[in-house]
Amino acid sequence: MAGQITHGVQTGKLTTSISTPNVASSGVIFAVGTAPVQMVEGGKINEVVMANNYAEAV
Repeated sequence: MAGQITHGVQTGKLTTSISTPNVASSGVIFAVGTAPVQMVEGGKINEVVMANNYAEAV
């Protein structure tokens, strides 16, 4: 019997000529969620809302 059980997943490292970036100038956050719609009074229900910051989200 093998000393290590991987359950079908195996990882490893290989040396390549591709370098990884040290600094990222931007990032993308994509979040999808739901809210308790039974508590909404006059708000947007079943409409897409884009919020760029916390103040726009609440």
